[in-house]
Amino acid sequence: MEIDSYVLVNRKTGYALSEIDKYHNSRMIVRSYSELRNMVSSDKNLRENFIIMSEKDYFLSIKKMLENNECMDAMDKLCDEISDMLHNELPEDLKKEIELDYEKKDRNVNGFPSITRCIDDDIKNNMWKRLDAYEMYFQDKIAFNDDSQLLKEISSSIRHIKSAWEWYQKGNVKKATEQMELMLEGYVNDDFFVAELKKAYGIKQVAGYDELKRESFDYSEMEQHLVTLYRGRISSQTLNERKEMLHRPYKKYENISRQRFTCEGMPALYLSTTSYTSWLELKKPEKDFYVSAFVPDKRGERLRILNLVITEDMVNGFYNVQFDGNNMRRKELQDKMISFWPLVMATSYKYVNMSEDKVEYIIPELVMRSLKKFGIDGVAYLSKHLEHDLQLQLGVNIAIPIYEEHLDQGYGTVSKCFKMSKPELYSEQARETYAKCKGGSYIYDIYYRKKDSYQPFVNSAEGAQTYGDTVFAKFDNYIVNKELKYYDEKI
Repeated sequence: MEIDSYVLVNRKTGYALSEIDKYHNSRMIVRSYSELRNMVSSDKNLRENFIIMSEKDYFLSIKKMLENNECMDAMDKLCDEISDMLHNELPEDLKKEIELDYEKKDRNVNGFPSITRCIDDDIKNNMWKRLDAYEMYFQDKIAFNDDSQLLKEISSSIRHIKSAWEWYQKGNVKKATEQMELMLEGYVNDDFFVAELKKAYGIKQVAGYDELKRESFDYSEMEQHLVTLYRGRISSQTLNERKEMLHRPYKKYENISRQRFTCEGMPALYLSTTSYTSWLELKKPEKDFYVSAFVPDKRGERLRILNLVITEDMVNGFYNVQFDGNNMRRKELQDKMISFWPLVMATSYKYVNMSEDKVEYIIPELVMRSLKKFGIDGVAYLSKHLEHDLQLQLGVNIAIPIYEEHLDQGYGTVSKCFKMSKPELYSEQARETYAKCKGGSYIYDIYYRKKDSYQPFVNSAEGAQTYGDTVFAKFDNYIVNKELKYYDEKI
């Protein structure tokens, strides 16, 4: 049997790399060899500190470590020893029995990254093939193919997505939206998929969910830290007022081009978890990049957010038969994420050859049109400009449609749910000024300041750096420490 699942193993500790952080919101990163090879080649930290090992050999190495109670001098040598034992020393019937038992417990999902980079002219054809391949994957996988209910839910999700697309292309937006509402109905009452902003998984991971926490970790700082979000704007004219960083007013909305997670005739407030992600969304401007920090007030913290921040590594980390066999909530969530993931994929196309009609935005638009029926205020989703899913912590966007104007100003009432800093012009030359602020942003304080969790790397002009070392991270701290007020506050 061909081994096609691999992990990244720390050369010093011998343990596999997990996607999230010290809070164990996810476990091992399990990918194909080629995917991990590409990941390692583009990340200095991974290249220097980790090796690629088959998942089976890794579990055998851990078993050997526990039995011998000793440290290994060289992981490569150990891998060779284990491989020889597995393939040469075990009887053939025992090998088959071990492999079958492994497959029955193997609930990992591999080969379906959250962002699809499409170079084909026909996005529909590409999407249909991916959806069909996803459905077939679970029908063929031993750990899932006896679960008729899960297979039915996967099939139902895919059917609603395809039907919504077809109705939209026929010009019947009403029926297309109805299909999307049917897709969402099975998830909107689960507070993992729709949660208040202050506990939304895309920002706070499992800190807001008592039933998902690990007993050995302290989540208090994650729970108590203010949510810090950012909005960027390119302007050749100097920006001084907070309201200049809000969404486009209603009276000017007709000038806005079609974007991901927008509806025609309806503006939206777009926020990101870092200034870096705002910069990516604006196509990496070299100058005139202004940013304001947005911190929700009590009303803002209660905004209900649909969670589209789901990656295959998250799915793999939520439920493990060996460790979580009696935790039915974790199994339920893994199953729901599996059946919900087709929608994540369908809203996450990055079309390399940008088309004028931007058909990759059809499904995201229909998601936005469906929110009001369920009393949902916005959507959290991964930026499609990230280099890989391991940058999840810093690359989440929030899109909040503006249903109502506030008085006669053209801004939505939701704009009064945030206190903001005045717009600041980003400058590489001001890095020393930014560095004087030693913390403040949620991402910096939770993931970087303590330096005891995996640090996402980004490729900057200075080469690969942990995000906390970049000028952007220091800029995040700098502006969130500025005076925060409502956009129309006079005092």
